Amino acid sequence: MTTTEHFQVQPGQVRGLKQVARGYTDEGEFMTLTFIAALDAGQDGDTITISGKPDLEIKLQGTNGDLATVAIAVNAVRRVKEAAPGLVTMRDLP
Repeated sequence: MTTTEHFQVQPGQVRGLKQVARGYTDEGEFMTLTFIAALDAGQDGDTITISGKPDLEIKLQGTNGDLATVAIAVNAVRRVKEAAPGLVTMRDLP
């Protein structure tokens, strides 16, 4: 069970997602991209691992994804209020 300040995620419930994309050439797989978004997932940021000679691992620290999403939503409120009724994209907002 995962517990937060606001709710509990019980066993059997979903607390996140994992997406994997793989790139292939005629020689086989050459790239794997893994995206994990989960409640209480731990460290924020991106890690790039390159297998070769030498192997490289690069860690990029950034803003927590939830905080970044909330910031975008909050900062869009004025533009959304000024938009014409209907479905619009971010690009179409005034």
